[in-house]
Amino acid sequence: MNDKTQSEDSNDFDDHDKVDSAQVKASFDNLVESAEDLLKTTASYSGAEVQAARDKLRLQLDLAGRQLDDYRGTIEERLCNTVKSGERCIRQHPWKAVGLAALVGMIWAKCMSGGDDRRL
Repeated sequence: MNDKTQSEDSNDFDDHDKVDSAQVKASFDNLVESAEDLLKTTASYSGAEVQAARDKLRLQLDLAGRQLDDYRGTIEERLCNTVKSGERCIRQHPWKAVGLAALVGMIWAKCMSGGDDRRL
């Protein structure tokens, strides 16, 4: 495991913008599709500069795809570590977990009741 503490790991999530992964994937897919269309459109053009630009774009797209895969793997690993940490905490402090769950349930029920009675 790395040298980071659990609290530092959880702060890593807070430092990033909260973006839906489906939105990121859709944006990336659109970018790749547009770039591939551009490559197909410019295939009939000749010249060293055009070919160099096409080659550079292809390399950048390949790099972006690999980085996206690496990022996805990192997120999955962090998520698994967070879940394992939560499970470990619950096993070490079961009665605190039960109490917290009951408190959250009472607060949720009170919020959902929608009545004017403000007693807990």
